[in-house]
Amino acid sequence: MNKIEAVRYLKEQGKDAELIDGVVMLTTTKTGAVVEKEFKAMKKDLSAAGYNGSVGIRSRGQGAGE
Repeated sequence: MNKIEAVRYLKEQGKDAELIDGVVMLTTTKTGAVVEKEFKAMKKDLSAAGYNGSVGIRSRGQGAGE
């Protein structure tokens, strides 16, 4: 699975993901331990689906999109 397919896979899973500077990024408004748990779950899902490349997470800030 390549990076574009990884982003597509995450979007199909209902995640807010995009490719930024060659890194598969999960965008979230959550903070703290919730973010870490979601990130670890995303990495595990991608690994199971066959993607082992770069992944990251970024925050949109509190209240955005909610």
